[in-house]
Amino acid sequence: MTYIFIARVCTDLPVSTCCRVMKASTSGFYAWQANPVTGKDLADAALTNTNPGARGASRQMALRVQLHASGRGPGSIPDGAFGACRR
Repeated sequence: MTYIFIARVCTDLPVSTCCRVMKASTSGFYAWQANPVTGKDLADAALTNTNPGARGASRQMALRVQLHASGRGPGSIPDGAFGACRR
Protein backbone atom coordinates (compact mmCIF):
# COMPACT_ATOMS: atom_id res chain seq x y z
CA MET A 1 0.00 0.00 0.00
CA THR A 2 2.93 2.29 0.67
CA TYR A 3 4.27 1.68 -2.81
CA ILE A 4 0.89 2.45 -4.35
CA PHE A 5 0.82 5.74 -2.46
CA ILE A 6 4.32 6.64 -3.63
CA ALA A 7 3.47 5.78 -7.24
CA ARG A 8 0.24 7.76 -7.29
CA VAL A 9 0.80 10.73 -5.00
CA CYS A 10 4.53 11.42 -5.01
CA THR A 11 4.93 11.81 -8.75
CA ASP A 12 6.69 15.18 -8.46
CA LEU A 13 9.25 13.99 -5.85
CA PRO A 14 12.21 11.64 -6.15
CA VAL A 15 11.34 8.03 -5.33
CA SER A 16 14.32 7.72 -3.00
CA THR A 17 13.12 10.70 -0.92
CA CYS A 18 9.56 9.38 -0.68
CA CYS A 19 10.76 5.91 0.28
CA ARG A 20 13.09 7.30 2.95
CA VAL A 21 10.34 9.47 4.47
CA MET A 22 7.83 6.62 4.44
CA LYS A 23 10.44 4.11 5.71
CA ALA A 24 10.11 1.92 2.65
CA SER A 25 12.75 0.25 0.53
CA THR A 26 13.65 2.00 -2.71
CA SER A 27 14.70 -1.29 -4.30
CA GLY A 28 11.44 -2.81 -3.05
CA PHE A 29 9.50 -0.03 -4.75
CA TYR A 30 11.21 -0.65 -8.07
CA ALA A 31 10.73 -4.42 -7.70
CA TRP A 32 7.03 -3.84 -6.99
CA GLN A 33 6.77 -1.50 -9.95
CA ALA A 34 8.32 -4.11 -12.26
CA ASN A 35 6.12 -6.91 -10.92
CA PRO A 36 3.01 -5.56 -9.12
CA VAL A 37 0.75 -7.68 -6.95
CA THR A 38 -1.50 -9.99 -8.93
CA GLY A 39 -5.16 -10.69 -8.33
CA LYS A 40 -4.27 -14.12 -6.95
CA ASP A 41 -1.90 -12.55 -4.43
CA LEU A 42 -4.67 -10.22 -3.25
CA ALA A 43 -7.13 -13.10 -2.96
CA ASP A 44 -4.62 -15.13 -0.95
CA ALA A 45 -3.96 -12.19 1.37
CA ALA A 46 -7.68 -11.62 1.89
CA LEU A 47 -8.19 -15.29 2.66
CA THR A 48 -5.32 -15.26 5.15
CA ASN A 49 -6.69 -12.16 6.89
CA THR A 50 -10.24 -13.55 7.02
CA ASN A 51 -9.46 -16.06 9.75
CA PRO A 52 -6.51 -14.91 11.86
CA GLY A 53 -7.22 -17.56 14.51
CA ALA A 54 -6.88 -20.46 12.09
CA ARG A 55 -3.28 -21.12 13.04
CA GLY A 56 -4.12 -21.47 16.73
CA ALA A 57 -7.10 -23.66 15.90
CA SER A 58 -4.83 -25.96 13.90
CA ARG A 59 -2.52 -26.37 16.89
CA GLN A 60 -5.47 -27.21 19.12
CA MET A 61 -6.69 -29.80 16.63
CA ALA A 62 -3.21 -31.33 16.37
CA LEU A 63 -3.04 -31.61 20.16
CA ARG A 64 -6.47 -33.26 20.28
CA VAL A 65 -5.42 -35.78 17.61
CA GLN A 66 -2.24 -36.60 19.55
CA LEU A 67 -4.14 -37.08 22.80
CA HIS A 68 -6.72 -39.25 21.11
CA ALA A 69 -4.01 -41.37 19.42
CA SER A 70 -2.28 -41.87 22.75
CA GLY A 71 -5.44 -43.40 24.21
CA ARG A 72 -6.42 -40.41 26.32
CA GLY A 73 -9.92 -39.44 25.33
CA PRO A 74 -11.42 -35.94 25.14
CA GLY A 75 -12.61 -36.20 28.74
CA SER A 76 -9.05 -36.45 30.01
CA ILE A 77 -7.93 -33.10 28.61
CA PRO A 78 -7.64 -30.65 31.53
CA ASP A 79 -9.24 -27.22 31.29
CA GLY A 80 -6.83 -24.62 29.99
CA ALA A 81 -4.54 -27.16 28.33
CA PHE A 82 -4.98 -25.51 24.96
CA GLY A 83 -3.91 -22.10 26.27
CA ALA A 84 -0.41 -23.52 26.69
CA CYS A 85 -0.24 -24.06 22.92
CA ARG A 86 -0.40 -20.36 22.16
CA ARG A 87 2.74 -18.35 21.77
